[in-house]
Amino acid sequence: MAGKVVKYPQLLVGRKRKSIIPRKDLKGSERLFHFAELALITPSVIHDIRSYITSIRANAEIGDRICEDDKAKEKFRKIVEITKRAEQMIESFRKLYKGEIKEEVGNVRIGEAIDFSIKLLSEKICGSGINLESRVGHDIVCKGELNLITHAFINLINNAIEAVMKSDKKEIRIWAENVKEANGTKKVEEGKGEKSKTEKEKLISVFIGDSGVGIDEKIVRKIFKPFFTTKEGGTGLGLYITKRIIESFGGRIEILGNKEIEEQKKESGDFLKDIKTVFKINLLRAIENVEER
Repeated sequence: MAGKVVKYPQLLVGRKRKSIIPRKDLKGSERLFHFAELALITPSVIHDIRSYITSIRANAEIGDRICEDDKAKEKFRKIVEITKRAEQMIESFRKLYKGEIKEEVGNVRIGEAIDFSIKLLSEKICGSGINLESRVGHDIVCKGELNLITHAFINLINNAIEAVMKSDKKEIRIWAENVKEANGTKKVEEGKGEKSKTEKEKLISVFIGDSGVGIDEKIVRKIFKPFFTTKEGGTGLGLYITKRIIESFGGRIEILGNKEIEEQKKESGDFLKDIKTVFKINLLRAIENVEER
């Protein structure tokens, strides 16, 4: 069966075009067109960005070779390291959107992903008065793909940085805990076919909290929707992409309510004293965790 392009007819009224799509459905149709446009231009944009990054890395490598100043050489090496990771991340996104990422799923040390995210954002943090503390060790391991999991944490930590910029107290906290058991549905092979069975999945919960002004309850319901943003010049895609990454590895992301935040504060003492907003990320725990050995 041949495919067809569906066009929305419009009525011309003077110089203005009047859509015959019901007004209540207009936002949904516009969002659909946005997704279609993104799907068309993404491969081209990825190719262009990769070319720019390759050029930046090549120039940084030349700078490292010919420069005699140790501090400058260190900066060049940092550029090389970050651009290499950026190239890997672009390739991971390509596989995610082509449905090939399952082949890349392995064990990811969450502490390593968070440490790199903080390192990448260090220029933004330094000199800003932000006090960022992370209590996530490298012995906590989840199922996923390193570059994509790292990108999700970069988005969330960057959001926290932006949230505290206008706050008197600029506090960011990152911590994690093992969740013993959670119900999950998993497909298992049986003979020639497949069936679904419910079993207990072991999870890791990662928390990223900040002392910003908090998030209005009305916004919480919309915050993970594509193109929704409260930021001037924002795309509204950061948290949507983060949510898609987490869910592609069987995880879940949510914003804790006030009651849940207070419960966390009781258990942590002064560590979370000024925290007002907390993102909670559940990820499938890998068997490499110390407790599992």
